[in-house]
Amino acid sequence: MIVAPFWGISGHVGNYRVDRFVRWLGESGLRVVIVRAGGSDREYERSWGVEITVRDPIGLYRDPAPGSKSPTPPRKPNAFRRSAANFIFNPDPTIVWASRAAKNPLVMKHGEGSRWVISSGPPESGHVCAARLAKRIGAGLAVDMRDGWLDEPLKPLLERSRIRRWREGRLESAILRQAERIFVTSDVWKELLEKRLPFTRDKTVILYNGYPNLEMPQAPVVRPSSERITLLHAGRFMHSSLERNPRYLLEPLLKGLSRVERKGRVVLLGQLSRDDMAEVRSWRERYDEYGWSIEIEEPVPREAMMRKLIEADALLLLSTSNAAVPSKLFEYLAVGKPILAFTRRGSAVWRIGKSIRHVLLVDYREGEEVGGAQKNFMDSCLDGVISASLPDLYHESALSELFISNLMKM
Repeated sequence: MIVAPFWGISGHVGNYRVDRFVRWLGESGLRVVIVRAGGSDREYERSWGVEITVRDPIGLYRDPAPGSKSPTPPRKPNAFRRSAANFIFNPDPTIVWASRAAKNPLVMKHGEGSRWVISSGPPESGHVCAARLAKRIGAGLAVDMRDGWLDEPLKPLLERSRIRRWREGRLESAILRQAERIFVTSDVWKELLEKRLPFTRDKTVILYNGYPNLEMPQAPVVRPSSERITLLHAGRFMHSSLERNPRYLLEPLLKGLSRVERKGRVVLLGQLSRDDMAEVRSWRERYDEYGWSIEIEEPVPREAMMRKLIEADALLLLSTSNAAVPSKLFEYLAVGKPILAFTRRGSAVWRIGKSIRHVLLVDYREGEEVGGAQKNFMDSCLDGVISASLPDLYHESALSELFISNLMKM
């Protein structure tokens, strides 16, 4: 049984992780039950098992709009309501749904006989629901932490409030003590968690996001040296994290581009917030001075995005986190294009990039020293498609084997 309140919501990054779990379990001959949130209680038979929707009493998760197959995104309250809700509910407003789902008759009926209850979060309320379910049906608990909970928390409240950190810390500790397996997405997450909670050491497993399970489009032919080149960044900035300011990409990048003879364009593909747009506009004139333009393109479906990645000359990555590894990095690696990654020295992204030839790592905080490295990168990599050798441990087959073996051995 997999608890994922967000499952099926179009554009939710957690879907990729859960989709893989369903596929891997199905390929191993196991029946899967997914518990998700929506507008009403219902169940559907699927080729892999059963999908159960449990009504969300406060309406954060809704049913598909008329004529659409995908559930509409969660309702986004205004800033005041969001802050109030996050303060009141522990660990987050989805706990109202989680409390209901953990004792729902449909869930209890289909969960009977399950060996595992697996949760994937954030939101962390999914872990709470899974822990309660596992106790009620006598199943083992596997917690999939796509991000840290108290380590590099996504919620600013956990940084500001000692009381809130204490409350959620007790909840996190109780759930992770109950868990028989804890999956994390980077070696830094594992190190942080095991240092803070030593009892997690014998049951924490690094399960990377890995390369996408998609058929890669064909790479274009080498472009003429006179043609303007395209550097592409895909994804959000401050909408995902306030620390991911576009300035941390655009400022060090310009220092390198100012030393390169060839000119071109920087494409920012994705949904930009109002603050992102204001920051990008402030850099356009400076880029124009060196013959470079900054262009913004609307987000597109994942398959279309992969085509745009392969059509670009090189790819740009910004990761301000120490522990997180954006799933976008593995999408970038899969298309075999040069990658210019702005991150922190020694971070999880830095550690992965050091072992891959076509990734240039730049600490976005180090200032002037990045210029020469970027010039060498641009001079050596932008004249054609490179032959990328990708580590096997990020392939679907290796990840699937790791995931299943950790569930089967218990």
